[in-house]
Amino acid sequence: MHLFLLLLLLLSEPPKSKEGIGMDILFMIDGFTTSYTFAKQKDFVKRLAQSLDVAAGRSRAAGLTYGSVPMAFHSFSNISNLQSFENSVKKARLANGQLRIDRALVLAKKMFTAARPSVPKVLIMLTAGKQSPFSGSLEQVIQPIRNSGIQTYVISIGDKPDLKALTGVLTNKNDIISVTSSSLLDRQIARIKNKLLSGWFKVKITLLITN
Repeated sequence: MHLFLLLLLLLSEPPKSKEGIGMDILFMIDGFTTSYTFAKQKDFVKRLAQSLDVAAGRSRAAGLTYGSVPMAFHSFSNISNLQSFENSVKKARLANGQLRIDRALVLAKKMFTAARPSVPKVLIMLTAGKQSPFSGSLEQVIQPIRNSGIQTYVISIGDKPDLKALTGVLTNKNDIISVTSSSLLDRQIARIKNKLLSGWFKVKITLLITN
């Protein structure tokens, strides 16, 4: 019986709810980087949002940029269609100061309070540099995000990623994707989409087995 139900799950669509179909995704864009890398991150975020079916009544997207101080450029309470999100991404600006991932995660958690309660929630953090030595503990600020059931993925850009700091953000070390250059980001879209879908299936399979 379980095998039959498992087959149905694997053939099913992403989750449905009263609010629609899909998930709520928050993108963290590294703003303390070069103009070229920043532009590549923004292009990547727009293409990934399209791939993940961001549209009215389906998946919703929010976003922030971060350096020393994080700044939200689109919230879950904004208009939820793809064009509105892309316009907000286009207007996002480079940040000042060294990377404070800890502060960015605190803002991300606050932004998720406007997410829909009955759909999967995903945090995608892009980073192209090293965290400031003055940053607080990532373990401390990431715990409320984990406790809320938010799936977290890290995309590290560059040939010298700060793996020690970045893995502290993740529950599963396999949820970090490294690219040596921002010009290679677009090649990761299919891989990330598959990770998100497999993450949803793992949740459903766990519920099935425990029940």
